[in-house]
Amino acid sequence: MNDLTILYYSDNSLPDAFAAAVRGTLATAAEIGGGIPIVSVTQKPIQFGYNFLHNPVERSYRAILEQIRTGCWVCGTEFVALCEHDVIYPPEHFTLRPVPGYDVVFDQNRHRALLDRGVYTPNVGGRSMQLVIARRTALIGDLDRKLRICGAADADYHGCFEPGKGDVARGIPPLDYERQWAGGPGILDLCNHGGNYAPRKPAHPDRDVTTLAPWGAIAELAERYHIDLPRKEAAV
Repeated sequence: MNDLTILYYSDNSLPDAFAAAVRGTLATAAEIGGGIPIVSVTQKPIQFGYNFLHNPVERSYRAILEQIRTGCWVCGTEFVALCEHDVIYPPEHFTLRPVPGYDVVFDQNRHRALLDRGVYTPNVGGRSMQLVIARRTALIGDLDRKLRICGAADADYHGCFEPGKGDVARGIPPLDYERQWAGGPGILDLCNHGGNYAPRKPAHPDRDVTTLAPWGAIAELAERYHIDLPRKEAAV
């Protein structure tokens, strides 16, 4: 029996074709991984894995954590992989597990597609929620404690949103985490599109590239995932 469930969460803010294309890639990765089960927690019903609805439907960081907690409750496996609606995951990502002694692993093989700039920023790593593979029961405990302490305002979650972040400062038992680099194609974070909830990510002219294997050029990526790129004004 597989020890991992893919936990997909969305506020249903993306255009349907964009969201469906991302889910299609995730479903393929799950199949390649041996039939990894998928649980989706959304604010509107969709046909994707075992779907559960989360209400109320206001967009907020608290709502995201509540959706993840709901998904963790219904998943029956030891580990969960947190997957956001605008992130592309290769099958290799789902082979990661926290090493003994840790509850969470963050996959550092991550790139950004800056859609409004027409470039990629490779190898950004980080400790974002969409990079997490965690021990399910430990993640539930961390989420429960943070949701009890924090209020409804987004500002309440700055500095403590991700697993293990801000725990000590808030008197929460620390959740041990590590960072690993998964092999193969990296996670692709599709940034700066019209439905973004998180702050827009800056470009880095000294680091950015115009193509990124195996994703190709930004225009090719946008066509594949039905993303409307901003129009560039012609020079006068």
